[in-house]
Amino acid sequence: MKWCSRTSRGSDLVSQVQDAGLYILEQFEGQSPDVVFVFVSAQFRGAFDQIPRLLVDVCQPAQIFGACGGGILADGDEVEMEPGLAVMAGLLPDVFCHSFSITPEEFGDLDSAKLIDKIGVPAENSPSFVLLFDPFSCPLDPFLHLMDQTFPFSQKIGGLVSGGQGPGQHALFHGGHCTDRGMVGLVFDGNLAMDTMVAQGCRPIGSPLFLTSVAGSVIREINGEVPRAVLESIYAGLSEPDRQLFRHALFVGIEMQPEDRIYNRGDFLIRNLMGIDPNHGFLQVGADLTHIKVAQFHVRDTQTSRDDLRLQLDRYQETLAERRPVGALMFSCLGRGIRFYDEPNVDSGLVHSVFDGLPMGGFFCNGEIGPVQGRTFVHGYTSSLGFLRPRHG
Repeated sequence: MKWCSRTSRGSDLVSQVQDAGLYILEQFEGQSPDVVFVFVSAQFRGAFDQIPRLLVDVCQPAQIFGACGGGILADGDEVEMEPGLAVMAGLLPDVFCHSFSITPEEFGDLDSAKLIDKIGVPAENSPSFVLLFDPFSCPLDPFLHLMDQTFPFSQKIGGLVSGGQGPGQHALFHGGHCTDRGMVGLVFDGNLAMDTMVAQGCRPIGSPLFLTSVAGSVIREINGEVPRAVLESIYAGLSEPDRQLFRHALFVGIEMQPEDRIYNRGDFLIRNLMGIDPNHGFLQVGADLTHIKVAQFHVRDTQTSRDDLRLQLDRYQETLAERRPVGALMFSCLGRGIRFYDEPNVDSGLVHSVFDGLPMGGFFCNGEIGPVQGRTFVHGYTSSLGFLRPRHG
């Protein structure tokens, strides 16, 4: 198994795609790749449909897969707020690699049997998935729930494409096709494993708390008290820097595996705090809390986001033996990157500081897809990564 990746900048899309195809052939000594991931800046909207044909003309890939983005990346180079192209290509012996698509009309009556038939791989194989969605035409949460039900032991990452302002302004690539609606997926089966990581970029404040009364997405009681009073108590015990974060970057972490245990950083699914009822002191959260018993408040800032990603990368590296990753995919939030850190290449640079020279491709998303505690979710302000390596041999 071998991967290569690169970015390019400039307004001449045709030349960039042709140069990328020639680079892939050079890296693979003339062999045609089994898959090419291609991520293209939104500035090329009028020419999206040319990309599959151009790649086929140059490097004859077996599969083309990717999307447009408000920013794109490869290796440790992030291209934001200017036109560019990112490619990542793979030679994958003993791997079945197949792309598929689902139109908005097909989501309505989709079930596990139809999903398996469309994907073409049985659930017992535990294949790995990359999933990309147009945010204007997909019922995301029900589909991800169906994916987890149908393929419970499969890893799933991806993102919502970005760069467009409305329906019909995005591009999704699969096979030799380009579409602007629905979703596209890529399935890996055989001698390829994907290790996933979701860096939510938050750290906990206070202690884990019992939700003693909830109604849908509303917290009515915490530890038997009015939520606003609990927040006031937490705020009083914070340092001044954390009080600043509390006022404008406060989130709620909800448990994903209810049990009596010690909760650690990263054990919670981070969701937005939507508002406080001024009359009753209730909290509105961006999640259904019906079966949630424990929550903890979190804050986010640039240093926390760096530390969280670096901590997870170091932990992952420590678990590896001889089967180290040979490639990686990265789906990062539009709210990260240079807009957040005020400097370029932070997240992808952190990956390269741990795995020097690792081929990597991806883009900046309208929402990132990845697992937390064994379930697949759409996230915000995160970086979701898939590390690719041989299963055996």
